[in-house]
Amino acid sequence: MSRIWNGYQVLYVMSQELDEHSILALLEKNNCKNVISRGNQRIPLLKTDFELLPPQSRDSYIFTRNAFFSDESKTAYVFYIPDGQDKNLEYSIKELSAFQNTSAGTDGSSSFPWIALIITCFFCLVTILFTKQKKIFTASAFFLLLLAYSRPLYTVAAASCLCQLGIFLLIRLLNRRDYFKTMASSVYIIALITFPVLVLFIASPLNAFFYVMSVLSALSMVYILNSCENLKYSRYVFNPVYIRGAKTISIMERRGFRLLCILTVVVAVIGICLFFSNRLSRFESSSTRPALPAPITEGEKTLPNLDDYIHWNWNVLTFPFKKLDSSKLVTEPIENEVVSVTDYKDVDGKIVPTETPVYIFNNDFKQISYDSIEKLKYPALEKMLLQQGKNTNYGFTKSIGVTIERFGVISLLIFILIPTVLAGYYILGRKKYGLSV
Repeated sequence: MSRIWNGYQVLYVMSQELDEHSILALLEKNNCKNVISRGNQRIPLLKTDFELLPPQSRDSYIFTRNAFFSDESKTAYVFYIPDGQDKNLEYSIKELSAFQNTSAGTDGSSSFPWIALIITCFFCLVTILFTKQKKIFTASAFFLLLLAYSRPLYTVAAASCLCQLGIFLLIRLLNRRDYFKTMASSVYIIALITFPVLVLFIASPLNAFFYVMSVLSALSMVYILNSCENLKYSRYVFNPVYIRGAKTISIMERRGFRLLCILTVVVAVIGICLFFSNRLSRFESSSTRPALPAPITEGEKTLPNLDDYIHWNWNVLTFPFKKLDSSKLVTEPIENEVVSVTDYKDVDGKIVPTETPVYIFNNDFKQISYDSIEKLKYPALEKMLLQQGKNTNYGFTKSIGVTIERFGVISLLIFILIPTVLAGYYILGRKKYGLSV
C-alpha cells in the first residue's frame, strides 16, 4: 500500500473552474464519505458559538492548520478521504479531470500481494500430493491458507508454509503408539510449528496471535477428522493398529525431506519477492504531483502538529480565568504550569482567600485533550493527525512512502534458516543413526 497518511488517501485538485464547495459536492455524489476538507472544519473545543476565545494571531494553530488543505505552492485544493473508498474516489477523479482547466490525482494506491498467497497455495498443493491422509491435511491446511489470505504479508505466508510441513509430519504419527509424546519431543515438528510464532511476534504480536489461532484450528481439525475416521472401526471387535510405534519410525523420511527442500526454495522465493517489492516500491515520486502535506521523519516541520494543538487548547481553556488586562493571555505553556482561581473560605470566623487549581499543564491535561478529539462529531483534521501518532511532525513532500513489513527481510532469512538447519540435521542424523532419525 502506497500512502502518505495512515488510514487516509489524499485527493488534490488543481482547477480554474471549480471551487472547494463544488468539489465536495461531486465527492458526495460519488458516495465519498467523511471527507476532511477546509470547509468542514470547526473550532475543535467550542460547544456553542457563544463561548469566549482569546485573541488569535495569524500564527496560532487555528489559522496555521489551514495549510493542510493546499499544496506547498497553494495552487491545489487538498482533501483527505478515509480508506476503503478507492472505487468512489476513482470515479470522482475521472469526473473532476473531465472539467476544463482541471486536473486531479491522488497520493497512491493499494494492491493485494497475490504472489505471496499463490506461492502458499502452491506449496499446499504439493504437500497434498505427498501426504497419504489427503482429507485430513487439506481440511487442516485450510486454516493456514485462510491466515495467509486474511493477513496478506510475506512473513505470514512463509510462516504458513512452515506450519503446513509441520502438520504433514504430525499426521504421519497419527494412531501410532506414543503419538503425543513423540510429537511433543520431535525437533522437526516443534521447529516448524512453534518457531514461526517467535519470529512473527518480534514484528507484530497481532500476526503472531492470528498464527496461533490458525495453528490451533488446524490441529483441532486433525483431531476431529482422525477421530471420525476411527469411528468406522468402533463397531468391529478387532480394531486395526500400526505395528510400529511412533518412536520407531523416521518422522521426516524421504518424502518429508523432499518437501523440506521444496519448502526452503519456496521461502527463499517469498523472501526474494519481498526484497524486490521493497526496493522497487520504497518511494514513488512524480514530477507532475504537487508537494503535498505529509508526516515527516526528518527535516524541519513546516506544518503544525499535535503539540501545537495542545498548546492552543491550553490557551483557549485557560482564557476565561486570566485577567483581560494581562499581557499573557496567549502564552507557550510550560510543564506543570497551574492556572487557578481565588476562592474564599470561612476559617475560624475569618474570610481567608485560597487558590484553587482549575487547570494543570501535565500529561493528564494532554490525555484529556486527545480524548476530546475522539469525541468530535465531524470529520476533523485533528482525528487524522492523532491517527498518525502523537509525536509526528508534518511538512510537504512529493515522495510517497510505501508501507512495508517491519523486519520482513530479517524474518524471512530466519524462516529460510529453519528448514536449512533441519535438512542438515536430517542428513547428519541419517549418517550417524540410520533410518530412525
